[in-house]
Amino acid sequence: MPVVSIGNKIPVFKGNVYISESAYLIGSVSLGDGVSVWYGAVIRADLNTIEIGENSNIQENVVIHPTEEREVKIGKMVTIGHGAVVHACNVGDGVLVGINAVILDGAIIGDYSIIAAQSIILGEAVIPPKSLVAGIPGKVIRTISEEEIKNLTVHAKKYGELAKGQLLLKGGG
Repeated sequence: MPVVSIGNKIPVFKGNVYISESAYLIGSVSLGDGVSVWYGAVIRADLNTIEIGENSNIQENVVIHPTEEREVKIGKMVTIGHGAVVHACNVGDGVLVGINAVILDGAIIGDYSIIAAQSIILGEAVIPPKSLVAGIPGKVIRTISEEEIKNLTVHAKKYGELAKGQLLLKGGG
């Protein structure tokens, strides 16, 4: 598990986290308690900061990267699906970013939204909370139900349980 510092930019773990041995954390990355980062994920904060909230999971082959102008903020209980790209944007609490979805610079994803697999959220897009978004470019299809919101939390908790079976790293601060 390569954890790489760049000058004074050092990854920070706030509590217990799981990082697979083939994931990369580079630079000013901050992981909240209970975060899991799975195989092949690259979280590269060389240009600006990346903050990932408690109990979020970053699945296989995800790429997360800021720009010099824009940081990345990912909320609590977020699931970033296999192969997704999250670039210089803000993702609210409880969001599911589907497999191979792309979120581009300056986009803001509202809490408890679902970004469907292979959707592309264009730069500067603002997605309201509780939205189901699909397509290229991503468009709001409908408001998600309370049952779907509950399932988002259940899904994030399942990844937390999977991570507990792995070697957890203990962080401070």
